Amino acid sequence: ANFHLADSDMNLVHMADQVEVICRQLLVTRMLVGTHGKSTSALYNLT
Repeated sequence: ANFHLADSDMNLVHMADQVEVICRQLLVTRMLVGTHGKSTSALYNLT
């Protein structure tokens, strides 16, 4: 039982890290789009 609990805890930590990364990427993208405009949109579409 302890193993299962540890696994689910690790999954939650991993999910939280993923969410944080995604939020950061969105924030950076918004900043880039705000300053560079359309050139950044073209670059963003490639990735």
